[in-house]
Amino acid sequence: MNVKIIVTIVLFFIYCIANAQQKPQKYAVDSIQAVVTKLELKIESIQELQSIDWNIIEEMFKDNLPSKEIAIVLEYQPKQNEIKTYKKVDNFRVELKGKSSDTSWIVTKMKAIVKRIVKL
Repeated sequence: MNVKIIVTIVLFFIYCIANAQQKPQKYAVDSIQAVVTKLELKIESIQELQSIDWNIIEEMFKDNLPSKEIAIVLEYQPKQNEIKTYKKVDNFRVELKGKSSDTSWIVTKMKAIVKRIVKL
């Protein structure tokens, strides 16, 4: 009987001592902000070039800080059968850079470039 009481008291003290120790503080992260700085589109056909959704591209950069530098790259490398169809357009790469606040201007310029290329 005495042993049971002593063991219970010892276990109680061990439990109290263990819980009385300072627990390390966990560092809480309030928020994490992802920043998109470059978007690179690699296209293999003129049909893909015509079907780009420019609104989605603008949406990708909307959460950036206005002063953040961004770049949109459009690279066209046609398949072998596309080269025969469109002889005037072989391979090209266009890269426009600017600040996040200029995203709509960059997208407008990129649309104009795509229109010119499709007309060829």
